[in-house]
Amino acid sequence: MPKRLEPGYELPERQGGIRHRRPGDRESGYGYEFPDNENPNRRKEFPKGNAPGKPGAMSPAALRALQRQNLGRALAGLTNALTDSGLPSADAGRFASLILSRPGVAIMRDGSIRHKGQRYSAKDFATSQLADFVTGRRAQAQNKSAIEGDPGYQQELADLTLARDEAVGSFDDQRRRAILEFGDASFADDPLLGGQASANPFSTSRLMQAAYEKQAGEVRQAANRYGTLFGGGLTSGMAGASRAAAGQQTEATRSLQDLLANLAQQSAGARRSFDFGRTGSLQSATQRLLESGTIHAARAPTLKNLGYRFWNGPQRRRLGY
Repeated sequence: MPKRLEPGYELPERQGGIRHRRPGDRESGYGYEFPDNENPNRRKEFPKGNAPGKPGAMSPAALRALQRQNLGRALAGLTNALTDSGLPSADAGRFASLILSRPGVAIMRDGSIRHKGQRYSAKDFATSQLADFVTGRRAQAQNKSAIEGDPGYQQELADLTLARDEAVGSFDDQRRRAILEFGDASFADDPLLGGQASANPFSTSRLMQAAYEKQAGEVRQAANRYGTLFGGGLTSGMAGASRAAAGQQTEATRSLQDLLANLAQQSAGARRSFDFGRTGSLQSATQRLLESGTIHAARAPTLKNLGYRFWNGPQRRRLGY
């Protein structure tokens, strides 16, 4: 919005000088208007009316058009913000209309929202206490707090958590032992476990490497004994030893991968069982508290659209808004 010009305001010209009021200048609703070629700050987004005695006032038609435009901005912004918060798009539009029609809410010129002396963007107002009340999220939060504080629900949740932690901990221990016994750091998901696996002198990888080196030594001894140390006998024997070692390494790696995949599936199953059990406990506690009258069904209150109000602060009054 352009800076408001008070009577006697000295406006810098394009060339940097001071432009003082002159006899031919017109007095507008928010200061002195200067010719377009002399006033670089003059804006034309405020349509001028021709009401006698109100040179700066907007015509009723222009005012209604501007109000509809600002209302559309506020509704669109608030609807999008409510949709982003998880509400269905159809409900978000209805709730946005109800929120903006509550007493004390006013729509400002740029589509922002004023409530209780504060100015909010649509995104911020979508998480306000008023929005939570209109959409029913306040009632849901109150019910959730009461349910989570129920002793029966807390006990059931503690039992489920203990069972999950014991199962997942057992699977994690089996996975850690398998990686340590294999001795390959590439299967470890943290540096400490990888270092321990690589440093294990009796790991499967170390034993297979020692077996290969032993077999390679025997091949050299046999080639030397038969006089084929520098011939095709040594090459053939070393190739056979390499193929045997590669086969053993592949088989051991496949076995480890199958074991780790099985343990991961069992661990995920334990977590899913915990989630299902928690959902069931939550539903049971909700039904129990509803029947006892401790909580009530969480739904949005029944409200009517009371119409929209537009902010008419001191600086807006001169614009006829």
